[in-house]
Amino acid sequence: MTQHYLIALLTAGAAWGTLTFPAVARDAVPDGAVFFPGQPSFGVNIHTPGYGPKISALGARWVRWGVSWADVEKQPGVYDFSRADMIVADFQKNQLKILNCIGLHDLNPVRPDPRKDLPGYLAAMTAFTRATVAHYRGRVAVWEIGNEPETCMAEVFNKPETYVQVARALAKAIREADPKAHVGALSVAWMDRPFISRCLELGLLADGTIDILTFHGYHRTNLMPESGLETDVAWLRAQAAAHAPPGKRVIVIDSERGYAIHPFLTPKLWDNWRNIVYSETEQAAYLARHYLEEIQLGIEISIWYKDMWGEANFSLYEGGPDSRLRPMGVAMRNLAARLPDNPKEMVNTRYAVSVAPAGAVEVRSFLVRPRGAGRTDRLVVALWNPVEAFDGRFLQSRQKIGDSFYEAWRAASPEDVIARPVTVTLAKTSRMTATGAVAVDLLAADGAKAAQALPVTDHGATLVTGEVKAGPVPTLLVFELTPN
Repeated sequence: MTQHYLIALLTAGAAWGTLTFPAVARDAVPDGAVFFPGQPSFGVNIHTPGYGPKISALGARWVRWGVSWADVEKQPGVYDFSRADMIVADFQKNQLKILNCIGLHDLNPVRPDPRKDLPGYLAAMTAFTRATVAHYRGRVAVWEIGNEPETCMAEVFNKPETYVQVARALAKAIREADPKAHVGALSVAWMDRPFISRCLELGLLADGTIDILTFHGYHRTNLMPESGLETDVAWLRAQAAAHAPPGKRVIVIDSERGYAIHPFLTPKLWDNWRNIVYSETEQAAYLARHYLEEIQLGIEISIWYKDMWGEANFSLYEGGPDSRLRPMGVAMRNLAARLPDNPKEMVNTRYAVSVAPAGAVEVRSFLVRPRGAGRTDRLVVALWNPVEAFDGRFLQSRQKIGDSFYEAWRAASPEDVIARPVTVTLAKTSRMTATGAVAVDLLAADGAKAAQALPVTDHGATLVTGEVKAGPVPTLLVFELTPN
């Protein structure tokens, strides 16, 4: 996990500029067939196991966690999974799918250190991995090889040649122990294109054992969580397609992202400033925008950092069995309740969505299709104003001095356009009637009261909403659409 929440300024990407989304503009399966049908993308990095019910209550259906090598193998060749079994049982009891991260840097004192004996380390790590995968065969959905090799024991694993050697050996062991498991690799701390490209050139995907490439979303081109993501994910998918064996599908997932809260106006270090916010509202806004963007891009797993217990206030819950749910936890719960399916199964191919005035706000749309015999569509439209303005304050300036960024925030004035009034138009491909429409407040602590009625006028070929105010925290518009 990103203990030091490092971020690098290695890549640049264009922010979204398109504000009208024709329904037919996107490929429904941008990197191949759906790997996890019916499975929503919401997930959480687990540092304090045992809180399965609280994580499940947020709507999360993925947990990223790792079996501890040192805890399991206290004597060479002797494996005791009893403690890990209790953790896995808690996940399964609460309908949480497991992404197990094999921490290459989490060393075992009774086994060789890779900095001194790489062959000995690799032999011992391969044996441990094979035994662990065999023990949890059918109970772990994804095995991810390593965590941020550029930063975690970087003197060993940030060398592409070393990482590829280790990853291919472990991927082979995983496949032998559980042929049906999915295997992920890279786990890069940012979209480190030189590292990724070199690993792929060295044959990371060549033998077909790896079918998922993972990245961590700390690489945004500015603080805004949606900036540059489309460009970077498209690049990584293209690289995967170019280097995978013929006919092999390799998908891209985000296995870690989060924001820390620092005291107001404290300097932000150059190498991690994009991970630092000053308020819980800002933190919640960026969680929502990150998920909305990744769902729009068809990313099947998005893991948020992290579950409990502080650490620079990254956590969704403050910590402990009766702890407070932070606003970003509330936002995750309210989002997950309205977007319950796999992102690739929620592509809007039926309704063109536009806003007026054009260019006013960011727009994403998703189609949740009915389960069972019903024919009602649920169209979810997300709107937000991509400005930095939270809790009555507006970002006035951001300046780099030395190795730190300094921000000046001022009280918001009536001249600042923070919540933009817009109307939304849906163009229908067939005769549909809006049988229900609501606007959802993602920060509503009581999820049952988060939705308020939204007026909609039917013009035959289009449906037009009343005025909606879109601010930095996304607003969801949910339409129930029934054919006539």
